[in-house]
Amino acid sequence: MSCLYNVNKSWRKLMFEESLSLSLCEETCLNALKHKPQLLMCHDKQIYMLLTNNAVSLRRVLAKLRVYWPDSLARHWTEIYMQSLNKPTDHKAVIEGLFILMSQNQVNKFASEYVPENFKINWGLTDHTEVNIRKNIAKHLHVARPVVPLDTVLWYAKEDYLQYSAVTKCYIIQSQ
Repeated sequence: MSCLYNVNKSWRKLMFEESLSLSLCEETCLNALKHKPQLLMCHDKQIYMLLTNNAVSLRRVLAKLRVYWPDSLARHWTEIYMQSLNKPTDHKAVIEGLFILMSQNQVNKFASEYVPENFKINWGLTDHTEVNIRKNIAKHLHVARPVVPLDTVLWYAKEDYLQYSAVTKCYIIQSQ
């Protein structure tokens, strides 16, 4: 059925509502935002799979949500991301999505909640979900807009978390 959807542009118009079920990707979400944003609220299961998929980039969709629908869709998707934090996944897409949708104050508050007390990771005794969340916070703080203060980034630039930190990435880029 999805191959029919992609064959002819006029068929896309006829199958617009089914497009989210047939061919869910960033382009489909952008198309839904242009024409009927309420559709994104109706397809929560498919959207959840897309939001938590590390292989799919949703930067353009999330940026538009933050600007044009901050009180409805952006808040709804932020809640979906927050709920999936407790699940044992890689958390890359979740943290990156949260940082795109959240304001600077929200990012600072969120990052401060997960600052490690012990910066040395003991892989045998620690909760891997917490470590994954912290690693991804350190990796993706640079995505947040407006840019988070350097103090926030430096919370995660110590000992074992330094290798994941945005400070390390900035230093590598700057030294080239």
